[in-house]
Amino acid sequence: MKSGAVACPVCFGHEVIHFSDTTDVEYFSTADVYTYKRCLQCESIFLQDPPVDALSIIYPRSYYAIDGPVSSGMSLARLLESVKGYFDKRLYRTTLKKIPGSTLSCLDVGGGSGWMMNLVRTCDSRIAATTVLDLNAESKPIAEKHGHRFLNQPIERLDTTQKYDFVLMLNLIEHVANPREVLKRIHQALSGGGRCLIKTPNTLSINRALFQKHYWGGLHAPRHWVLFNRASFAKLVVECGLEVESARYTQGAPQWVASILGSIEKYRPSTNKVPMPQRTASALLSAFFAALDLVLLPLRKTDQMIFVLKKPTGTSR
Repeated sequence: MKSGAVACPVCFGHEVIHFSDTTDVEYFSTADVYTYKRCLQCESIFLQDPPVDALSIIYPRSYYAIDGPVSSGMSLARLLESVKGYFDKRLYRTTLKKIPGSTLSCLDVGGGSGWMMNLVRTCDSRIAATTVLDLNAESKPIAEKHGHRFLNQPIERLDTTQKYDFVLMLNLIEHVANPREVLKRIHQALSGGGRCLIKTPNTLSINRALFQKHYWGGLHAPRHWVLFNRASFAKLVVECGLEVESARYTQGAPQWVASILGSIEKYRPSTNKVPMPQRTASALLSAFFAALDLVLLPLRKTDQMIFVLKKPTGTSR
């Protein structure tokens, strides 16, 4: 049923229909039911009434490790992280080469203790300053120990008089209520010719088509608030004054895992309520679906998108 009362936060369209009602089947942070809507105009999916005042609840201490991903002692999980690190480093090195300047200043939005910024710093000898922005104050001493400046604040309060040449936002833009405002803030904070690398889920994936009537892992309910497809995000980027330098699909194994385990949880609730990433099945399924996505990449739209955004030159550094 269409509803004219709710507007899409991406295109402001009012042709919106119900997509899904779900609870937190991944971390069991709350028993509340959350309603997601789908925009018929741009095909974005968004959470109606995002819990902006409940961040400490929906992001429990078990949500992620302060100092990076947890491998749970499993050799397979460690192997997957090593492979991922190799490809991440190759992507960062390629992107950084395109940025002009004898010295570079980098920012990781939602970067925890700076473990990813540690990797970025090894990719280009010109990097002279690194900053991590994160809401978790416990990350500050670790980030500073690694030599990063730490900002304990929302991205919406970023001081844009400080300019950055390279900004990372990995699986972050879907966690905010107003992605348009965030992209405008990034535009203001980037130096002329600077780049912003964004990774975010894709609403038009084969995974979503298969699991939308059950539990689609891209929702990551209730932590993902606005979800895009390639066209809707690219349009929003341009409207915020940035250019899309490149866009491509990449593997989204964690979302496949969440779809399968979350759908099982929905119909056959577990009694022990172990957070999804801590289950033995997660690493095994991640390995299988990472390989599957590599096969599907030339044929289908996978669950994750990588955008490299550029601030037009002619703007002062």
